[in-house]
Amino acid sequence: MRLVYDLLDKAARVLRDMVPYKRARLTAVKVSGDEDAPLFNLSALSDSELAFLRRTVLKARQVDEGE
Repeated sequence: MRLVYDLLDKAARVLRDMVPYKRARLTAVKVSGDEDAPLFNLSALSDSELAFLRRTVLKARQVDEGE
């Protein structure tokens, strides 16, 4: 009977060690753009659209990495 308990204990250890590989852990991902190929071409916007964008962006605040 002791052999069965030892084998079950070893199987439990193996399964415990395998769990991180079965399910991925959540990690933080920092999203950033490519400086050489920006996502937006602001030269196509009119003056009023640029003014609206400027007002809107100024109201938003950058999120620190510590938050």
